[in-house]
Amino acid sequence: MSGSDDHKKGRRLQPHSSAWFEDALSASPIRAITSGHVIGATGCTDVCGVCGDRPARDYDDAEPPFRSVRLCDDCRDIQTLGFGARLAPRADPSADAD
Repeated sequence: MSGSDDHKKGRRLQPHSSAWFEDALSASPIRAITSGHVIGATGCTDVCGVCGDRPARDYDDAEPPFRSVRLCDDCRDIQTLGFGARLAPRADPSADAD
């Protein structure tokens, strides 16, 4: 099942997983490319997909299409306070789909 199919079926993808990148490249290429550059520069996938800071936490958009993102506190605040994004923290990361 491709990442886009996962989202159509309501599955939430783990940020920075291969399925997440597949979905993000088609749905939000700037997010995918930015995160790919950050991960390449830091050599880690558990970093904020915007700036590369740690710690970073996984969030889901609270509105359709419910895409996931991994953000540090500062980048989360910029997204929510600055751009009005509605993000819900992931309660159980073990339930994420790959």
